[in-house]
Amino acid sequence: MKEHRRTSALAGCTHNTTKNVVGFNTRYEHGRQAAKDMIAKIRSGKIPCRKTIDSKGNLQIIDVLDVVTHSMGFAYGMGMIDELRHYCTIGRVYNIAPENACSGQVCAEYQEFWQYGTNEGEDLTRLPMSKRDGVAPQCPIGSIYNLGTKGGRIFIPIDWSPQGFIASHSVTNFGWIFNRIRTNGPGYVKERDY
Repeated sequence: MKEHRRTSALAGCTHNTTKNVVGFNTRYEHGRQAAKDMIAKIRSGKIPCRKTIDSKGNLQIIDVLDVVTHSMGFAYGMGMIDELRHYCTIGRVYNIAPENACSGQVCAEYQEFWQYGTNEGEDLTRLPMSKRDGVAPQCPIGSIYNLGTKGGRIFIPIDWSPQGFIASHSVTNFGWIFNRIRTNGPGYVKERDY
């Protein structure tokens, strides 16, 4: 039986961060359709929430909506937000290891907008290739650097374990978001008070 050896020689390798606009747009449109279905169910009462419907039939959701996305759910979530923003205030958006993030765009109407994941470009010496997200290599969401204190990129701490091709993508390994980010610091997940 032939022995297969796994090599760790990744020097000079890079992950593919080329935009996949067609894939992003497909998931985005599916998210928009899901939001339209959700809005119909909110309007009919099948999904309960605090809302008003005026005499002209215009729906307004009273609560502020915070959104969490992961991986391919980033594009889907952006499509949902694009529909839901006409009916409610979109509050904080937390994107964990978003796939194909550079095909998306941040607009200024969010209270906060964060991208969590591995460092693929800001400082390539900071995180070895073997520890980076290989499932959805991280490229920045469009305009994320224009948000000042209202958003940005938060990288996996260099000493966090586990890290690797799959581990740095798995949502189960992002507990550091809750126990490593200082209270009210950049990327801190805030509880919504109602």
